[in-house]
Amino acid sequence: MSINLTTTQNNYVKNFPQNTPLKAAQGFIVTSLIHLTAGVAGKAAFLGGAVSATATLIEAVTRPIIETIFPKDSIITTCVQLVLAVTLTTTLATAMVPWVGVAHKMTSSSIPILAFIVLNSNAHENEALAIVL
Repeated sequence: MSINLTTTQNNYVKNFPQNTPLKAAQGFIVTSLIHLTAGVAGKAAFLGGAVSATATLIEAVTRPIIETIFPKDSIITTCVQLVLAVTLTTTLATAMVPWVGVAHKMTSSSIPILAFIVLNSNAHENEALAIVL
């Protein structure tokens, strides 16, 4: 049992995405800028950036676990990671919005998708993804 646990821990550390803090910062800044240019209030724009950075961190933490579950299906792994990270953080943000007192205005979904593609265009196998919401 301890051998399996040690192997799992070593694989988790080995498969943990690189540059996670950098990608979280990129997601925060790009998401905040997209919202600010769309006319969203500053508090809401920064809350969106914080949610984006949180989604990036959740994606990085869950990636080694999901890659262990789906070792040969990279497309399924990526889809599960993104859906899990975005769903968890948007649910958390939706629950927090009444406490923070921020009104949110939806922006076009094409700009965040384009920004996500640009920020992650040179993503290697073991590099974190910058989530843009």
